[in-house]
Amino acid sequence: MSMRRLVMTLSTSLLVVLSVIFVHPTQAAAACATETTGAITATNGLVAFTLSKSSGSITSLQLHGHELLGHGGSAYWDMNDSAYGYFVLGSGDQANTTYSVTCPANGSSIDVAITHKGSSAEPMGISQHYVLQPGVPAIHLFTVISHSSSLGSDSIAQFRFVMR
Repeated sequence: MSMRRLVMTLSTSLLVVLSVIFVHPTQAAAACATETTGAITATNGLVAFTLSKSSGSITSLQLHGHELLGHGGSAYWDMNDSAYGYFVLGSGDQANTTYSVTCPANGSSIDVAITHKGSSAEPMGISQHYVLQPGVPAIHLFTVISHSSSLGSDSIAQFRFVMR
C-alpha cells in the first residue's frame, strides 16, 4: 500500500470515528437567538455560538454542549488591505459596525451578521454572516464585500476567517 493511500485511508477512518462521536441523529430545536448589549448567542439545539459585540469575535462555539474554543480561544474575520492595513471586523472602525439577527418565524434558519459600512477609515463594506439551520450540526459562513465609488480606492491583499 502506498503512503498516500495509507494516509487517505487513515484520514477517512478518523472522519468516520469523529462523526460517530460528535454527530448524533437527534432532533434539533428550532433555531433561535438571544441578544444583549454585549453579545448575540444563537443555537439550533446542536450547535451554539456567542458573538461578542465588543470585539466582533465568536467567543464560544459549542457542538452538542462541548466547547470547541477552549482556553480563551476565539474565531474572527480579518483582512489586510491598502487603505486600513490590518483590519479586524468588529474591532476596527467600530463606529461603522452593526450587528443583526434574522430568525424567520418558520424556524428555517438563523442568520447572525456583523456588518461594517464602508467609511473614510475603511472603504470596504463587509458583512460576515453566521447561519444555523435546524437539524444541521454545523455553522455556515458567508461574506459579502462591497465598495462604493464615493469612497477612496482600496485593494484587498487577503481576507480570512481565523479560529484559535
